[in-house]
Amino acid sequence: MTLHFLEHGVWEPHVRRVIRESIHEGDWVMDIGANIGLHTIFMAKLVGDTGHVQAIEAYPETCAWLYKNIDINGLNSRVEVIERAIGFSNGEVEFSYFLEHPGMSGVRISESVASNHKATLVKSKVKMTNLDTLLESRGGEVPKFIKIDVEGLELEVLKGAAELLAAKQPPIILLEFNSNMAIEVSGQTAGLELESLMRNNSYEIFRVELDKNVRLEPGELESQSNGDFLFVNERTEDKS
Repeated sequence: MTLHFLEHGVWEPHVRRVIRESIHEGDWVMDIGANIGLHTIFMAKLVGDTGHVQAIEAYPETCAWLYKNIDINGLNSRVEVIERAIGFSNGEVEFSYFLEHPGMSGVRISESVASNHKATLVKSKVKMTNLDTLLESRGGEVPKFIKIDVEGLELEVLKGAAELLAAKQPPIILLEFNSNMAIEVSGQTAGLELESLMRNNSYEIFRVELDKNVRLEPGELESQSNGDFLFVNERTEDKS
């Protein structure tokens, strides 16, 4: 991450483009797997004083940096930090903090990733909730936009959002997906199940590139080795 900043001055410009095109002043949005808050801060600046960002991060040490970055940027009134993991169930789970690459930490770590990076994993217990339970605290209100970066746990996060996905006007969803990592973390059919879940809930799927979004045909998500993907529901009026 640091080297990328030094070389390019911006983190994930293709993701920034989608966020900029999807979020407007006054929106309520979510950043699941917020890490230290690079995208959270960008979102908070877009939603303005009348908007709201929920930044969700599980590990206490990472949350400490997240709080600091929000405070340094003067965005405390716009951002709510939720310290927990998001998944299918509610309760307490084991979380693996990846010392060498903190951004790749998670509830379950891909064995091949851990091996390739000679990972030092620090295990601890964290609270987990699913999205539908979390949204009950807002009376069932639906966010405009959700960014998800959970290192292979995408399927379980979305399985725990049945009511959200079935809403009258469901959110635009942007998620990072690596097929090999998803298989190791969530099972052999993770890609197929994820695509089926989203298409059954009337979502169209696009691969996010630097300057455009490329529509995927049914069955294509599983074959995508790695990338960021945009899910837009046909019931969502604003498809910008």
